Amino acid sequence: MMASSTSSPVERAALLLLLSVAACTSTGSTADAGTSEDAGAPVVADLQAQSNVGRAIAALAWRPATMEVAVGQSGALDIRELSGAIVRGFAVAAGQVSAAAFNVDGTTLATGGQNNPLKVWDATNSEAIATLSDTVFPIRAVSYSPSGLLAASLSNNTIKVFQGTTPTTINQQATTLTFQDDNALVVGSADGMIRRYGPTSGIMVGSFQAHSGGVTAVAVDPAVGIASVGGDRKMRLSRINGDVVKEWDLPGDPTCVTLTGQKVVAGTYDGTVAVGNAENGVFGTFTASSTPVRAVVSQGSTVVMGMEDGTLAVWTLR
Repeated sequence: MMASSTSSPVERAALLLLLSVAACTSTGSTADAGTSEDAGAPVVADLQAQSNVGRAIAALAWRPATMEVAVGQSGALDIRELSGAIVRGFAVAAGQVSAAAFNVDGTTLATGGQNNPLKVWDATNSEAIATLSDTVFPIRAVSYSPSGLLAASLSNNTIKVFQGTTPTTINQQATTLTFQDDNALVVGSADGMIRRYGPTSGIMVGSFQAHSGGVTAVAVDPAVGIASVGGDRKMRLSRINGDVVKEWDLPGDPTCVTLTGQKVVAGTYDGTVAVGNAENGVFGTFTASSTPVRAVVSQGSTVVMGMEDGTLAVWTLR
């Protein structure tokens, strides 16, 4: 990319974040930068900032082209700067907001969870645009496609894909899901399988066995592949067709995963974070919290994690 004499909004936001790091106060529950599980193990990340948002974090979503994230909690939903400062709040039900996703331009936010229906919000003014489900079946995961299709996994073992407010139903149990692109929805299930569906046809277009335990979380970059973690305590990067690129053993039961370039980052219930680089084989772990890492999102080398103790932590990958 050619250098420009005019900084972009993201670059300016990044500069503000770096300036705010010195003012951030440690909660005492997150590890020092570069902490490694084993003496002599590679240092894979550096802590940049952390704050405490007051309640357990259950969901994160990175707002495109900004340095802001949506933070879902029990009875609370906010868009926050990476420093933790609130940009905008939303009026949600008392239950947990455990799933969140922005559309491609960051103007719309979809959320759901326990006693929180699938809801679409205007991210610019916090107004509710549509309610697309009831609260009978909790929402497990949500994702937007580049063109604006919205997919949600419900606890009644169905997937709903919405064009506007009109749904296509896919009868498949899904613990996690995310769009590969407009033509494929990637679904992880309790049987350890990852399946790909045509989102509007509901027809399965591919599948492979990813884990011997259930698939806990998936992340996709069409140019790189599918990252996944499962009940077998494996972190895996696969090609879209299922061929294994790299697989690593995790130190604990995984909760979440993100993929940024060739690097796969996973959080665990014991507060450990694992980082695997498929390009050079480097793998390392560090203690991020004394409580479970519940959500992780990334943009470039910046990784944001949400902890059960309410800590929002920002790390830079090495």
